[in-house]
Amino acid sequence: MRYIIANNWSHFIEEDGKMPERDIRWVFDTEENEISHLEIYRERAWEAASKGDFANVEDHIKNANPDAIDSPEDWGLDASDELPGWAGGPVAQPAMR
Repeated sequence: MRYIIANNWSHFIEEDGKMPERDIRWVFDTEENEISHLEIYRERAWEAASKGDFANVEDHIKNANPDAIDSPEDWGLDASDELPGWAGGPVAQPAMR
């Protein structure tokens, strides 16, 4: 399967010098070996992630939790050749912040 999908994952996200734990959702593209879509739940809505957030979450997945990509079912993640509905369309670009 091309995509590993986390529809509900918790991660500490840097915000104004603090590190609150936030719900995030992401898509990891196994062909490109990178996160292609990432959104953070803030203030009762999903928001686009910054480039720094992409780098932070991707580093966390690749280096701290590589089994999430190798064995997604063990982590409660989905594997698919299709993007989830929330990530449909062309590959999302990180928000400029």
